[in-house]
Amino acid sequence: RSSSHQIFSYDIVAAAMGRQIHISNYMHAAIILGVDIARFGDDQTVFTIRQGLAITHQKAYRNLDAMMTASYIAEWIEVKQVDACFLDMGYVGAAVYDRLTRHLGYTNITGVDFGGAARANKEYFNKCAEMWWDTLEWMKTGGCIPDCNELRDDLTGRQYGFDKLERKQLECKKDMKARGLASPDYADSLALTFAHPVQKKQRLDRGRMQLQDQDGGKP
Repeated sequence: RSSSHQIFSYDIVAAAMGRQIHISNYMHAAIILGVDIARFGDDQTVFTIRQGLAITHQKAYRNLDAMMTASYIAEWIEVKQVDACFLDMGYVGAAVYDRLTRHLGYTNITGVDFGGAARANKEYFNKCAEMWWDTLEWMKTGGCIPDCNELRDDLTGRQYGFDKLERKQLECKKDMKARGLASPDYADSLALTFAHPVQKKQRLDRGRMQLQDQDGGKP
């Protein structure tokens, strides 16, 4: 790397954590689930749901195998009425993806390769860098995040530089751990919610409820 910088300043993160947003400002946006899957050791599997400008849910799990992870994802999709799920396709992610799509039949799940090509591949070294900068822009324009020490440390701890083509490139996790920092699982889970644009789906159950109301509550 030709230089090293902090991506998220403490001021930007603190402002996003202290921001209040009413549900009416994001209730019509798509519900997006990002899942960063633990690989080994101290890493955590983190689930994040983002709806518009708000992070509505974030939770970490430890010691989940592929089948347990798939089960939790399916439960979150059903209970939270998720429009799209973006899944980290790391060492364990491929098995989780296959379980959910091929065996359980989910069609709203997309595997994301952090090291794959960015949409703006002349500006970003890879997909991971692009998602992190999309997260930064979202936060600057009103994004609201939970008051969570792990998320704050993940966001403010990671640095960046440039590759030989002057594209933005994230500090690798090996270098982060060498500096005494944990794997940025919380931040990666949030960043995954920016993997691709998502449109909110019209749900059948919502339409059924409207029909019941019009028909005096009859099924």
